[in-house]
Amino acid sequence: MSALSSLSAMMGQLREDHITEHIVPTLIKACGDKVPNVQFCASKIIKEHRSRIATSCMQDVIIPKLRENMQDSDKDVAHYAKLAAEDL
Repeated sequence: MSALSSLSAMMGQLREDHITEHIVPTLIKACGDKVPNVQFCASKIIKEHRSRIATSCMQDVIIPKLRENMQDSDKDVAHYAKLAAEDL
């Protein structure tokens, strides 16, 4: 989770194309992690930085993963995925 926090801190300094190429794959992988805290941490980062993520990437890659996580049996994973997907 420390690595995710570091990525979150860097996102404000990166261009959109770098975020798409280098950060989004890590966030998607974290959304599918077997540890629920890692999953919802990734959702929180997506929500916090969604304005910096390319719209096409959000629609094609991130939203489908968030929808999947909204159906997760862990209440927190589902809750934070729903929050991250709001207003998209």
